[in-house]
Amino acid sequence: MVIAQAEPRPLWESETRRVVADSPQIPPRTDIAIIGGGYTGLWTALYLKMLDSSLDITILEKNTIGFGASGRNGGWCSALLPSSLSFIAEVHGHQVAETMRQCAVDNLFEMKQALDQHSIHCDYALGGTLTVARNRPQVQRLAQLAKEETSFGATDSDIVLLDKTEVDSRLRVTDTHAALFTPNCAALHPRMLVNGLAQACLQIGVSIVEDIDVVSYTSGTVSTRHNGRPTDIRCNWVVRATEGYSSTFKQARRELIPLYSFMIATEPLSPKVWSDIGWHERETLNDSRNGVIYAQRTADGRIVFGGRGAPYHFANRIHDSQDIDDAVHGSLVSTLHEFFPATRDALITHRWGGPLGVPRDWRNFARVDHEKRLAVGGGYTGDGVALAHLTGRMLAHGVLRRDHPSLALPWFGHRGRSWEPEPLRWLAINALRKIVDSMDTTESRHDKPARLRRYVVETFLG
Repeated sequence: MVIAQAEPRPLWESETRRVVADSPQIPPRTDIAIIGGGYTGLWTALYLKMLDSSLDITILEKNTIGFGASGRNGGWCSALLPSSLSFIAEVHGHQVAETMRQCAVDNLFEMKQALDQHSIHCDYALGGTLTVARNRPQVQRLAQLAKEETSFGATDSDIVLLDKTEVDSRLRVTDTHAALFTPNCAALHPRMLVNGLAQACLQIGVSIVEDIDVVSYTSGTVSTRHNGRPTDIRCNWVVRATEGYSSTFKQARRELIPLYSFMIATEPLSPKVWSDIGWHERETLNDSRNGVIYAQRTADGRIVFGGRGAPYHFANRIHDSQDIDDAVHGSLVSTLHEFFPATRDALITHRWGGPLGVPRDWRNFARVDHEKRLAVGGGYTGDGVALAHLTGRMLAHGVLRRDHPSLALPWFGHRGRSWEPEPLRWLAINALRKIVDSMDTTESRHDKPARLRRYVVETFLG
């Protein structure tokens, strides 16, 4: 098997060093305890400290910083939102959806300004995103998406439809009919971003404690276990930033479910292979199938290729053994070779996976409860690299009662409905996964959309 010799760990891990060499002593008290050392927790801590340097802030991480999706993602820093603009408009009105779209675009560039301000280097390349269409149903979906984006304020500088010749001049994917291009996305190195944020936090006085298990939390108290010993930490505020791992807490058992995404990485490709493929601007890449695939060209000349498709595990089960899935990883290799035949002889050096946090309504959120002194953010559904920056900034401003334009938009304070109880949740999610896979198979074979199955999926997700 072509993946048998691949290292079962993220490519990003093998190229960076740990920032927090020795965790500090566990404090008996802190002003703000942040549960989770990923992007959301780090950005929240950074903005809190920048807004009020007198605050004592402690990040509590069960493993090492960036252990979860923040250190395992595909490195897309985009203006994408988890839910469609049309859905947002149905609930909140057209103008609100248009404002949220623009806020997400602005956030992308404001995040880059923050990276520059703190001298965070993470192989950032603003190459945009190409979404290719490889059959007629995919072409139709691209046209519909372009029409929707335009109706909510996108201009030719935000989104443009490309014909086959124009796509091939950028990047050559087999059987491409057309593509949608947006400049509002950057490729980056996820672990370098984590480490840079952690270093920035440490430099301004934020404490980071790794290898500490937060067992539970209430208003004013975080109960932990460290080296087998229980310890309570008193605090003025608790911020939960645990995304795909949130369901381990009683308060969030049905708020976010962990859905797994998987990735593979090639060896650095030869100049001959890159000559065949193109891809000179490091655009991020996907196609308009119903399932999800995503890819980037790394700074050192590899292709990192990811996708979803693994089953949902009963009762939100998360275990390290689920990070490797031979069937899904094998399928990703096949799709990579289908897209780029020139990669067939390239070694697959790494493969990995991990859970994403998915809310029932597929809408990201940031909530601040001043009465209980609890704050929480997440729900990115895989689009969290940039949205975590927005969420961290909202949480910081919300906790400290500081004004910020993003706090006037519906993602601040949003609370979606809960996921169905088990076993209904397990049955429905895994059935939908199979339906989505069958839709793509049908469209590929027969070159026509699977309308009935799409209606079933959209009805459930809506």
